[in-house]
Amino acid sequence: MSVFGFIALGVAIGLITSAPVGPVNIMTIRHAVQRGAREGVFVGLGAVLADTIYAAVAVFGVSAVTQFIEGQVDLIKLVGGTLLIAFGLKILHTHPHLETEPGNGAAGLWADATAAFFMTLTNPGAVLGFIAIIGGLGSWRPEHGNHIGALALVAGVAMGAL
Repeated sequence: MSVFGFIALGVAIGLITSAPVGPVNIMTIRHAVQRGAREGVFVGLGAVLADTIYAAVAVFGVSAVTQFIEGQVDLIKLVGGTLLIAFGLKILHTHPHLETEPGNGAAGLWADATAAFFMTLTNPGAVLGFIAIIGGLGSWRPEHGNHIGALALVAGVAMGAL
């Protein structure tokens, strides 16, 4: 497969893994509606970065990821659960309408992008999804040693997730 083929395949994988609406997507949509598309995209970049890390790890070493997850599953659940509870409490104490509210400036934007990054990074579903999808590509996966193809696939995932 050509580099452009790997990029197209990566875009499809990025779309598939990022499309389901969850807490990170809700946070991103909320920022976009209340403060504008630019801030929504910036917050979403936190999740895109985490997705890109998982895609790179899955493309370059599925077995290493599996061993890491098995060894750290309790920690991943604890951190992910804590972040989801914190996000839920934050949503609970906000107003349910979509009126424009003043932003917290750059510091608040960076904090929200960081929260989106860690919420995505600690999502076991994201980890397992990338391993299953990329592991199941079979002959469509870049061959061992095809680093350009692997990087193109990861770049495509980042573009699709964005």
